[in-house]
Amino acid sequence: MSRASAYDRRADGSTANVLRAEESGVCSEEHTSAPYRRGNEHSSITTRPAVLIIRSAASQRESLRELLDRHGISSAQAATREEALAAVVSEEPAVVLLDVELEDVAGYELCRQLRERHGEGLGIIFVSAGRTASLDRIAGLLIGADDYVVEPFEDDELVARVRRCLSRSPASVPEPVPNEPRSPLTEREREVLGMLASGSAQPAIADALVISPKTVATHIQRILMKLEVHSRAQAVAVAHQNGLI
Repeated sequence: MSRASAYDRRADGSTANVLRAEESGVCSEEHTSAPYRRGNEHSSITTRPAVLIIRSAASQRESLRELLDRHGISSAQAATREEALAAVVSEEPAVVLLDVELEDVAGYELCRQLRERHGEGLGIIFVSAGRTASLDRIAGLLIGADDYVVEPFEDDELVARVRRCLSRSPASVPEPVPNEPRSPLTEREREVLGMLASGSAQPAIADALVISPKTVATHIQRILMKLEVHSRAQAVAVAHQNGLI
């Protein structure tokens, strides 16, 4: 067989045909040298991904893709050093999420290469479940990373770090942040949101406003819906950005 069709399986079960020369058949997904994988199947083919996810394990890449996709951040994927270097050139992502422990190269070495080739304009965030000691994090930052996230992490924390890195990158396309809530908050909802922003817990809010905790929970759910966010932390951030509190 002189040429074979290799398929990169997607999260929804579809396949994207990538022709490449192979002497011995089709490679498996985990060890293929196929070009990078787009993270968002529904994005336009001409849309530049904001983030490039570089991890050896397909399951880990897909988990991060789903998280970013839920928050409206487009992404592409790479599993090897060669895929990553090629994708950064062709796709020009603003930020890369880089695993410290890749199968074919040390993440620290790839970080150094990316920084040398693309300068400070490319945001680099290390992600690691195994290299979590203080010395590991310090080494990653000294090598040139902008941030270092240890697993397990809170989803909102990682998204906040990615957004912050995107905002500092000259290559980034600003992520859509609502300038106004879709529906205006009521005065009571503003009170609840203001107390959340000050750090008050739900029982304390109920006591201060002389309402039941269940009513507080209802107000919070309405606030999240109106601001089109998924957590209290995001609601507080959007409120500050838009002068709601």
